[in-house]
Amino acid sequence: MTFPTTRRRPLARTLGLAGAATAALVTAPAPAAAATEAAGTAPGASAASAAAARSIGDCPYPYVCLYDNRSGRKLAQFRDVTSGYQPLTRRAYKVVNTRNDDVAYFRHFDSYVCIAPRTSTSLPVVNGIRISWEATCR
Repeated sequence: MTFPTTRRRPLARTLGLAGAATAALVTAPAPAAAATEAAGTAPGASAASAAAARSIGDCPYPYVCLYDNRSGRKLAQFRDVTSGYQPLTRRAYKVVNTRNDDVAYFRHFDSYVCIAPRTSTSLPVVNGIRISWEATCR
């Protein structure tokens, strides 16, 4: 699968899912970090507390995290906006979307399920994920 190269660099880590989904990181600074750097404050102190405030449980901002429905164990986390679906092991998941203004689409056989920003829910059997710049589900 080929990813657009605009504002992205390869991620050296492969996520632990069957199908070995890989991802790319956006190289632009997080909004909180950019704001603290512009204000001249130490980026570590207030940026860390701002990021913690946007996290949901153990899913950090700006990720979409997948959990096992039975055990609650975190299985993977995704950060990248992609044009196509990244493969997932075909199963049901609990999903947490900590992103403020991006939706996550999950492929469900011949259709899809959309998860709005700042939402967590359980999903039926899905086999792919795509994070989109869209602010609302369509």
